[in-house]
Amino acid sequence: MADRLVHQEFLADTAIRVLASSGIGLITAITAWLLTNGSAASFEWLLGGQSGVALRMPDLPWVARLALVLFGGATMVALLLRLLPNGKVSGPPDTLHSLADPDHRVPPKTALLSTLIAGVSTASGASVGLYGPLIHFGSVVADGFRRIIGTDRISWATLVGCGVAAAISAAFLTPIGAALFATEFVMRRMNLRDFLPLAIASSSAWGASLAFGSAPVFSLGHVDLEINAMTVVATAALGIILGLVAMGFTSALEWCTRAASRVPFPHFGPLWAALVLLIIGSFVPSVLGTGIGFVQELFTGSYATWVLIIVLVAKFIATGACVGLRFYGGIFAPSLFVGALAGAIVANFLVGSGLPAFADMESATQAFPVISAFAVASALVGAPFAAAIMILEMTQSYEIASLGFATCAISSYLYSGFMGRSFFDRRLRDRGLDYEESTPVRRTRTTPVGALAVSLDEIESQLQLQQQQVDQLRAATNADRGLADNQSGILTVPASMPTLEAMARMDEVRATVARVQFDRDGQGDERHYLHRERLHQLAWELTVTDSQAGILGGLQSRDFVSLLESDLAQDLNALELEILQDSGRIRVVHTGERLIQMGDNSRNFFILNAGVVRISLPPSLQSTGAGPSDGVEQTLAMLRSGAVFGEVSYLSGEPRNANVTAASDCIVQEFRPEFVGEGDAHSDMRRALEKLARRRGVVLRDNTDGSPESQP
Repeated sequence: MADRLVHQEFLADTAIRVLASSGIGLITAITAWLLTNGSAASFEWLLGGQSGVALRMPDLPWVARLALVLFGGATMVALLLRLLPNGKVSGPPDTLHSLADPDHRVPPKTALLSTLIAGVSTASGASVGLYGPLIHFGSVVADGFRRIIGTDRISWATLVGCGVAAAISAAFLTPIGAALFATEFVMRRMNLRDFLPLAIASSSAWGASLAFGSAPVFSLGHVDLEINAMTVVATAALGIILGLVAMGFTSALEWCTRAASRVPFPHFGPLWAALVLLIIGSFVPSVLGTGIGFVQELFTGSYATWVLIIVLVAKFIATGACVGLRFYGGIFAPSLFVGALAGAIVANFLVGSGLPAFADMESATQAFPVISAFAVASALVGAPFAAAIMILEMTQSYEIASLGFATCAISSYLYSGFMGRSFFDRRLRDRGLDYEESTPVRRTRTTPVGALAVSLDEIESQLQLQQQQVDQLRAATNADRGLADNQSGILTVPASMPTLEAMARMDEVRATVARVQFDRDGQGDERHYLHRERLHQLAWELTVTDSQAGILGGLQSRDFVSLLESDLAQDLNALELEILQDSGRIRVVHTGERLIQMGDNSRNFFILNAGVVRISLPPSLQSTGAGPSDGVEQTLAMLRSGAVFGEVSYLSGEPRNANVTAASDCIVQEFRPEFVGEGDAHSDMRRALEKLARRRGVVLRDNTDGSPESQP
């Protein structure tokens, strides 16, 4: 019976994931197709097909046409910016911000207008891209699905990852690389349960784009590449050069942004940017727009080195002016442009030196622009693995992808060491927020200090408690060794006892200090005592490590959900999270073990970190007739990792109204009222627990005497 219900829950969970991710993929693909095709067609028509020209001497018709297009587009962007709060657009940094701080939600209007502004900018020649805004639009689609289905079944990070994967897949027609990109950019960890929706969203967007007749961003011919030791050395050196280029590009963008703050009449920022583009674009048309057409020519043709250097410098200035002066768009396409130019310049220098002919590297230098384009882009977005797979999907060449993988990894590693994980992480750091690797929720850094303030009495009470614990620990060293366990507040345990077992023993006898019996007594080792709080901290660290390593048997790493990822975390402030983090008791519960017994008066509540628990009623309370047979408990629900249970009795103070049994090996955190608090009526924790209770059909209300009461 229990197995069947677990399987039903699994199938329902899978169906929701498939449907939600498919919907996100289709909607994002349609928008990406409309925006990219519409923007590209408008750009080519407005500029008369001059965008692919590297350099030219300006004439009056060309300058007049360019001025009309640039200033017309800049005016539209300036007017659209006035519709946004404070005239600020949203983009990929806001996508990451919403993951680091669940309270940060970009209004749909702001996100949609930002995407539209990016389309207008690229169509009118701004030296920016569309892929970053499309990534952000994918997260907006995900937010719509979040409002429909909630995050009980699919986490917010996974939904955002689906939108990001769909946007990249629709734009580049690289479904595998797009799913991996979302993993590196958003999730920053991988497990099968979360990767499945990403893969489905990416594949759905790819299939929809093919049905619409979309073509790949780049059309790359086959390169017969020969790999030898010198080729590997050259591409490794190329990775170092490209890491420096990526850092220089980032520094240029940031300098331009700071300089733009001193421009007079900041509301006319897009018009100032249009003026800069008019001056540069009159001579270097290739820097206008996304530049994808010119990058394509770098992949299949060649230019003189001095031409490439002029275009590279012009691109730095043009993109910096657009980003700093709010002629808004993404930086992914410009980074591809800059990388391809840098790779072509390095290839030209190598060919001129005669080294490729000597070392049999001619074919490798032909691939440098392709490899370099994605190496610089991967450094700026922090996704080297995805970039290498995208190279493979585009070129269909394992050799080029292998060299590209090493180059992308080296450039990204160098960039991360000096600049941070990505360009967008740097933008978050400017806001005072760190989106840490493998950390889905970090709210403390963005919480006002007022939410953490306590009274002086509370601080003094805490200090007194700590002093009492220190005194007790000192007294333990002089305790009578002849007393039985716990008569002196000490539990004697062998050094070989597992940490989790020692923790359970101390909780059972309520011992404050454990005395560890070492086999090497008499050798001058004074480390004989362990405080209970320290033991719980060690147990928590060990539990997390073991579950991540997958060595706890049925407790697999893909099923492990930390406190900060649980259903409760998104509704609590930093202070409540800190209380829970410090006061939870870790328990490893084996299959069949009873966690809650119906009728008990305990008020503890639990967070399920790993495994499955079964909520049931005893046979005596089941209705007759169509119900289960006598003697068999009726299963009400099966809860999975991240779930919270036992909160009703914590809130109401009433006896337990159901049994809770481990349906598999489980890790749980147990929270006792004496540690967590009695559930103040105005606390965020109480509101969050009440919300969870209502999801299970329980309505909590106050009695006339002020005590809470629960009603089914």
